[in-house]
Amino acid sequence: MKKPAVVFRQFKYIYLIRRDLYLQSVSLYKATESGVFHTNVEHKEEAKLKLNKLDYNYGKLGKWYKHIIVQESSWRRFFLLTNIFPLYIIYEEIEENIGNVIDRIFNYLNIKNEARSTNSVESIFKKIGDRQSMEWTSRFALERDEIMRNTKVL
Repeated sequence: MKKPAVVFRQFKYIYLIRRDLYLQSVSLYKATESGVFHTNVEHKEEAKLKLNKLDYNYGKLGKWYKHIIVQESSWRRFFLLTNIFPLYIIYEEIEENIGNVIDRIFNYLNIKNEARSTNSVESIFKKIGDRQSMEWTSRFALERDEIMRNTKVL
């Protein structure tokens, strides 16, 4: 029987991360509280209203931020301990240049150039983020920074 680390190394991993974990926290908070996760789905009016009426909540944002940090740390530890070198894809790069991201994925998976066409590729997903999300992200980052500065480390 093969050791788990050997079995896990048989696969190729694509690891999607975000540049801005504060913004990711805001996105998760809004999505989980309202039920509005994706833009390629027509949401019920109730969910849209819930999203629009949502109030800023430092405690819930902090919960999601910690959740993300723990998940990312666990995945990085897993990759390190199993000697796996995933392809890192940054979420924001998908919107910036989806064709380039697809090319990187195809290269990583050893898919030949002739077998792929990334000309004028568009995602079916659109950003849900808005001005409010940016404002909440800034506010959360500033408040968290202030709390961290005022916290005494023993």
